[in-house]
Amino acid sequence: ELLARFQEARGQLQQRPRTITFRQVVITPEATEDAVAAAREKAQAILDSINAGEDF
Repeated sequence: ELLARFQEARGQLQQRPRTITFRQVVITPEATEDAVAAAREKAQAILDSINAGEDF
């Protein structure tokens, strides 16, 4: 009975777009300057993808 009522009212319910939430992205580089630079580039590429709305 409850399911039938839900099915009847389904079209009247407000629709929300799908969302994904990330709490944190962790990239652990080695302590060398080259590794730190590579990690920063990788993190920037990820941020650019997110800001561009790309799927990843």
